[in-house]
Amino acid sequence: MNTPLKIVFITHYTALYGANRSLLSLVKLLTKKQYEILVLVPEEGPITQRLSAFKVQSIITTFYDEYYYNSLGSRFLGMKRHVLNRFYFQAILKKIEKYNPDIIHSNSASLHLGAKLAFQLKKPHVWHIREYGFEDYHALHNLGEQNHLKWLNKATHIISISEALKQAVLKQVEVPISVIYNGVMPKLQMEAFLPKNLQKEIVFTLAGSFRKEKGQEIALAAFSQIADKIPQAILHLPGDATNTYGNYLKERANKLGLSKRVIFPGFINDVEELYKNTSILLMCSKNEAMGRVTAEAMARYIPVIAYHGGANPELITHEKEGLLYQSEAELATAMMMLAKDSATYKKMGEAAHQRALSLFTEEKYVQAVEKIYTEELAKFDD
Repeated sequence: MNTPLKIVFITHYTALYGANRSLLSLVKLLTKKQYEILVLVPEEGPITQRLSAFKVQSIITTFYDEYYYNSLGSRFLGMKRHVLNRFYFQAILKKIEKYNPDIIHSNSASLHLGAKLAFQLKKPHVWHIREYGFEDYHALHNLGEQNHLKWLNKATHIISISEALKQAVLKQVEVPISVIYNGVMPKLQMEAFLPKNLQKEIVFTLAGSFRKEKGQEIALAAFSQIADKIPQAILHLPGDATNTYGNYLKERANKLGLSKRVIFPGFINDVEELYKNTSILLMCSKNEAMGRVTAEAMARYIPVIAYHGGANPELITHEKEGLLYQSEAELATAMMMLAKDSATYKKMGEAAHQRALSLFTEEKYVQAVEKIYTEELAKFDD
């Protein structure tokens, strides 16, 4: 590459949840390949600190996502944010015009800013779709789904993080769509992990934001069914549990007499710390678009028990890399079986690791995205 390609990424939040961690993986490797990267963020936060460590430029400027959350108050706030986005747009446009990117890459379905910038500047727009919207967040677009579809169809290329997500939310899209799984770490790092054996203490981990859609409640209910039978087991629920749902779960654990065995450690920034003591990962979201934590656990030889829905069956073959369930009773049975059978545990962990190597390396992820950049720029040049 003689002249480095200039890419503007846009992300709508700054915490290091899955979408931003996947963005950082992409940015890190593209920078090593001599791409020039600029990331547009709405405020300072953990992601700007990581970008600084990568020596990647970021612009902090006010903008909002285009979602509201299915209530009258949220509808009003959503429209207020939409109006503010229109107010801030020209100032942002001038900044991006001055930077003169080759490609604009939006990191979420919640954003329309990238689509509008690309349209005004006549630049290719690659749009990463990482969420269902209503099914996983109860989120709707401020100006309606037909307006959202209009902007989707102005993109030059759309990336869906799973086939399930593509089939669910992109059926009416007319522009090219590629399914690309998130890359969670370099191949060499993944290969360096050692197989895991079942330890005396069994740690079930469900990692995610504290929302009903993530399924912490069913994990707690299933755990309560097996707690007496596996006295050495604990349930680990990392994430910010200071909201109403988190407080409800803490109270529920207390009432079940499990306050010492259900751990709420708060948000864990260090990924290795998150998985260090995890024996089995639980993925209880019914509409998980991919599940970055699923891929990360599989890479570390950790079997996953996941709900049979969303993209989970794409990542996990039942009774091979992990187990799939559809009810609380099935979840409890799966937890019991895997915690009691060390041979099956090890076999599934090894199969999970091999599947992660084939699907979830950063190199495979970046190579697929880079191919889209090359193809779409060639079309623009024509």
